[in-house]
Amino acid sequence: MPKQRAQIQYAVDHLKTLASAPARVIDAVGPCTLRLERDRYAMLVRSIVTQQIFFFQ
Repeated sequence: MPKQRAQIQYAVDHLKTLASAPARVIDAVGPCTLRLERDRYAMLVRSIVTQQIFFFQ
C-alpha cells in the first residue's frame, strides 16, 4: 500500500499545481481517504450501492 499512497499523493500534488481552484478544494476537503480493496467485486458492489443510495436521497 505505501506505493499506492505515494501515487495518490503525487496526483494530489499535481492537481494542486494546475490551478488555484483545485488547490482550494483539496485544502478544504482534506487528505485523500481513498481505500483500495483487494476484492475487486466487493469494491464494485460497494461503489454501485453507494451511488444508488446517494441518487435516491
